[in-house]
Amino acid sequence: MKSQSLSQITKRVSTVAAGVATSALVAGMFAPSASANPFAYEGEFDTGFGCLEECHTMPVGFIDSVTALPWEDAETGEVQLSRLFLDTLETRNTYTNGTETVEFSNGDRGTNHEGYWFRPVAPAEEGGMLEVGTFEFVFTKTLDKLTIDFFDSERQNQTGVLSVNGDTSQKRLLNDAAGDARGDSTMNTLEFFDVNSITLKLGMDYANSSGDGVNFRMREFNQVIEDVPEPSSILGLGLLAGMTAFGLRKRQAK
Repeated sequence: MKSQSLSQITKRVSTVAAGVATSALVAGMFAPSASANPFAYEGEFDTGFGCLEECHTMPVGFIDSVTALPWEDAETGEVQLSRLFLDTLETRNTYTNGTETVEFSNGDRGTNHEGYWFRPVAPAEEGGMLEVGTFEFVFTKTLDKLTIDFFDSERQNQTGVLSVNGDTSQKRLLNDAAGDARGDSTMNTLEFFDVNSITLKLGMDYANSSGDGVNFRMREFNQVIEDVPEPSSILGLGLLAGMTAFGLRKRQAK
């Protein structure tokens, strides 16, 4: 057997290490767990009473917690708590715990938009398709500016902000007097500054009729998730690392 110099052994070890790193990168990208996959944006957030399936993880450095607050069912008068999802209408998703099921098609009866939006789900209302709910968001730090878009608000004084940092004097509901738009596919934007927490009210439940469903987004939140590189970009980096290791091996073989 031929003896090998220390430099030759070191090069071989480096090649193996590069190959292992590349394999780990690619395996991590395609891990089945939604919480381990930074590109699996869609999912349900824990609003204080668990999730139908695995709870979606908030992007680090933005939202600390979100809590569902009670609202009254228009038909029964019963107190309800809503679920909250992040969803895009480009895909069809079904969430179930075996007893309760929420199914989102790649489209909606009336609340259709592009991109990722927070989607409230009122239990037992329109098969989970009524976007109604009240939520308190607590942030990980004070936000210098928070921009909130409300999509498809149709009912006056039913959608908007109930309080900022626990201060109800900053309450702002969408209404005609403020020149807010109402109706299908309309969008209204509200801005707030120095925000630690905020309470949002979305839509309205009608008795014995279809309700007013409203989705919303926080632009700063969307910026956090959109700043993560696309899978194709990461895959390109993985392939580049693999090619580099392969090239190193070929040079060593000469």
